[in-house]
Amino acid sequence: MIAKLCLIGVAVLALTIGLFQAATYWTKDVRGKVIRADTGLPIENAFVAVESGFDWEEQGIGSYVKTDADGQFTAKARGSASIRIWKQGYALGGILVPNVADLDRHGVVIRVRELSASSLIPENNDREGWGAGDGFSFQQGKIVAADSEQADIALVDSGQGELFVESRGNGGLVYQAYDEAHDLYNTPEAPISGYESRLPLNTGMGLYYVKTRDGKHYAKVRVMRGQKMTQHGSDFSYYWLNWAFQPDGTRDLEIEPTKLPFPFFKFGIKPTR
Repeated sequence: MIAKLCLIGVAVLALTIGLFQAATYWTKDVRGKVIRADTGLPIENAFVAVESGFDWEEQGIGSYVKTDADGQFTAKARGSASIRIWKQGYALGGILVPNVADLDRHGVVIRVRELSASSLIPENNDREGWGAGDGFSFQQGKIVAADSEQADIALVDSGQGELFVESRGNGGLVYQAYDEAHDLYNTPEAPISGYESRLPLNTGMGLYYVKTRDGKHYAKVRVMRGQKMTQHGSDFSYYWLNWAFQPDGTRDLEIEPTKLPFPFFKFGIKPTR
């Protein structure tokens, strides 16, 4: 009798775990609302990309919709999901949902900020590989020697296995970790103060504000870590830069959304030539 009860208990536990896993893996309708960050008013006709799935899946799920007159949307998702929002005139916004199965029927509310600066700047990437001993010139938009007179920042090895980002000349650095209100697209203005000459290298979710070597211009940059093949075919770690530079001398660092940050055809839009 005890053995039977134990078997029943094990079966119930297995069924419970199985049902939990199945519920976790089920495709679910994810509801959300997109509103203005300043007023809370709904944003109509915003593009919403909900991309989800688990690491073990060969192909995840992509759901591409637009918000209605009330700023609401419904999309399909399962597992963890990345929700990205974009509309012309607004900064790119979005959130990460660790598990859509945990969302209640009300879904998510995403606040999107209207672009503020009159002088918008382009987003740039330099994937050549930025290593210890390299500098970077934002005005030239390229990697230079760390001791170059054009270098605004440099990547420096402490000699003990630690890497630091250093400013050059009259420049400085401020590090900003990402949160709900700050990312590369939602950092419209460089800080007035708080700049330091040297900060530890951080390739996590955050960015550096940079005052350039002349002390008169500003930039923001993410240092990303990647993999690159050598001529011998082996991998080694390297760093690349995602950045934006304001040439007019103001602290305005609003990035210009020059193109839809998702494939046009996903929304049924044919690209124009």
